Amino acid sequence: MKLNVLWMAGLAIITTVGQAQAGYINGNVASGNLTTVISGGTVVDFESTALGLYPGFAASGVQFNGLGGGLRVSSQGTGGIYNTRDRAHLQNDFGVTPSFEFIFLGGPVSQFAFLFGALNVDWTMDAFDSANNLLESYTFQSTPFANNNGEYFGIVRGTADISRVLLSQDSGDWVQFDNLTYSGTAAAVPEPASIAMWGLGALGLTVAARRRRAIQIA
Repeated sequence: MKLNVLWMAGLAIITTVGQAQAGYINGNVASGNLTTVISGGTVVDFESTALGLYPGFAASGVQFNGLGGGLRVSSQGTGGIYNTRDRAHLQNDFGVTPSFEFIFLGGPVSQFAFLFGALNVDWTMDAFDSANNLLESYTFQSTPFANNNGEYFGIVRGTADISRVLLSQDSGDWVQFDNLTYSGTAAAVPEPASIAMWGLGALGLTVAARRRRAIQIA
């Protein structure tokens, strides 16, 4: 019985260690509350930012910059269509601004997601580390113009190394962006204690095998 318990414990720890995940995430949250996707995340909802056009601005630990134009904090269409929620959201100045970026001012994060609506063309999302090395790159497929089902896009990585994210297209598409939610906590990566437990589990497997051989010899 003890031998079986040791073997099962070792197997369970190995399974846990193998669960690290990374990559593109996409789905729908009708409420628009993306803390159900990014657990414990910080939310940037633009509610405390004055309405207007900005070349760049900071909100809730994130710097937003328009590239090739400005970014507009707007209330137009909010809460009705385009996946926006509450009073205010961010948009690319009626399509004048082809690209924009957001930078995590408090240090690199491991995961983020945001509501994105009114896409009429494909957009590309590039994530970079603090040395400006490209970590991930994904292209969104176009979604229905008036979708308001809480469609979100994002990236989850196994380590906190995302410093900057670039969203870009070249067709003059006017889009709406809201409820950016991010977390610096690494996702699905084993804690040091788990690694230590894995070591104990492996040791248990070794001891069990030796005892089994000793019994067979006797």
